[in-house]
Formats: sequence, structure tokens, C-alpha cells
Amino acid sequence: MFTEFLNIIVRSLKLDNTLYKDKKNFSDSAIYFASLIVILTIIIQTIPNNTYINWMSEYGLWQKGMLKFRETLLWGLFFWLLKSLYFYFVGKVVFPNKKVTFSFVKILTITGFAHAPLIFNFLAFNKALLYILFFTFIWYIASQTVAINVIFDYKNKLKSFLIVIAPLLVFFLSSIFYISAII
Repeated sequence: MFTEFLNIIVRSLKLDNTLYKDKKNFSDSAIYFASLIVILTIIIQTIPNNTYINWMSEYGLWQKGMLKFRETLLWGLFFWLLKSLYFYFVGKVVFPNKKVTFSFVKILTITGFAHAPLIFNFLAFNKALLYILFFTFIWYIASQTVAINVIFDYKNKLKSFLIVIAPLLVFFLSSIFYISAII
């Protein structure tokens, strides 16, 4: 069981698209493996979160103190569900493929498997190493792109990439408009 779990993580890290094609990776235990990967990455994320908060506190940009682990865990699980709902909506309504059938649990599972690159966020334990978060995030986006491309059976990865990156673009554009409205 543990070797199967490690195999899923390694294949996700290698951006192996056969991970998402193999039916045995979507057995009854798959959702537990996916949730375990997500919870593990949330636990690991506390290291760079606190490093980033310390760095911002030095410049007077953060006054509140450290994040509570419970809040981080609940927000991480919430965003995992939210991202899975977004992918499910896009796959069923926006860009449906008549040849492919999938369930919400399968989308939840692939989204969880795609979190594997975030395991390396523990390397950002020092403010001088915060740039590592950029690389793990790019790896995470690539992992999600591969997963979406396989599950939705799209012919090009650009469409999958745009689906994955669209919420980030909306967030950044709305942040820019909000900041410019304040100033």
C-alpha cells in the first residue's frame, strides 16, 4: 500500500501522463491517497509560510503574527475542493468532451495527485531560499496541466494550461484593479 502511494507521488513528480490513464490509480483507495498528498503538502507549507511571514514582518508588511496550523489546513482543503469544483465545471459545462466520462471524485483525485510537487516546499526554510517556491509552483501548474489534459482528453496542452492558469490570471488582474482603485 505504501509503495503504491510512493509510486503515485513519483509518477506525479515525473509528470507521467500514464498515471492518469491507469484505471488502478482510481480505485477506492485513490481518494485517500490524494487527500493524504494534499494534507502532507499543507503540513509542509507551514515552513515557507512562516519564513515568508518573518520576512514580511522585517519590512513592516505583516503585523498579525504566525498563521495557525488549523487555519492553514482548513484553507488548504477548502481551496483543493474549490479548484476541483472549478475543473469539474470546466470539464462538464465549458469544454465538454462527449467521449469522456468522469466523476467529481476522479477530478478531486487528480487534483490531489497534482499537488505532489509542492512536497518540495520544505526547502524554503530560509528567506534566502524563498525563490524555490516559484519553481515548485511552476512544477505544480505543469502537473495540473498534464492531469487535466489526460482526464479531459484534450488534443493540445495549451487548452489545459489555460484552464489551469485562468483562475490565477483573474486573481492577479482583479488585484491590480483593486490596488489601482485604492491608489
